[in-house]
Amino acid sequence: MDLTRSALAASLLVIVTSASTGCGYGDVTGPTTTAPSKYTPAALLDKIQSVAKVSVSAEGRISKAPDIAYLRTGVKTLGVTAAEAMAANRSAMNSIFLALETASIPDADLQTSHFLLQPDYDYNNRRPGEAPRLVGYTSSNELTVTVRNLSQLGTIIDTLINAGSQSFSGITFALDDDNPARNEARKQAVEAASAQAALYADATGHRVGSLLSLSEVKNYVSAPKMTAGRFAAAQVDATRVAEGELTFYASVDAVFELIPK
Repeated sequence: MDLTRSALAASLLVIVTSASTGCGYGDVTGPTTTAPSKYTPAALLDKIQSVAKVSVSAEGRISKAPDIAYLRTGVKTLGVTAAEAMAANRSAMNSIFLALETASIPDADLQTSHFLLQPDYDYNNRRPGEAPRLVGYTSSNELTVTVRNLSQLGTIIDTLINAGSQSFSGITFALDDDNPARNEARKQAVEAASAQAALYADATGHRVGSLLSLSEVKNYVSAPKMTAGRFAAAQVDATRVAEGELTFYASVDAVFELIPK
């Protein structure tokens, strides 16, 4: 037994002896009894030092078909004055809102996501120190449309184009309620962590004991996203929109106790 081990064992012996004789702070009267201990101080020290643990990291994933899409579309208008640019923008957006109403898209599924009115300047052909020349105004307006019936997505895109939409900044697919999918990925991650711990335990002559700690590291979704560039390339047949699948990921860190077989 080395000096450190001897000192710790001696300290434990002092604590046990003090408890059994009633020594300590305050007065103790009457007879005292000491419950039999399973471990001597030295054996207790051995027990503490022999605790084995295994730390593992694991991931779970599950794929689901989306059931909802978010479509971003808008218009940009020009005018010599701010009022002219705004009037043109208002007229263009009114046509889009009317088209969406005709397509039975409820107001609750429409949200203005971007609005801009700014002056346009000509910075060319200026004398030194001369301010840029105001040439007009630009007004842009973008609308996010929630499409709950994906079978109508291509038709809605065509409807918006015919109504005067000038830009599509992307389509994002999602699940209206993604909590069940996220929780399934979490469950798979925990099961994978337990399987890894069992593998390491078996390889080292142990069995898995108690779960000592568990923490979620990541929980996210990888969603297919139709970018503006891909949309432009798909205009030959705009009604064919690939929905793809959403993949939900969850990763955990876990620590298990290892018990000798």
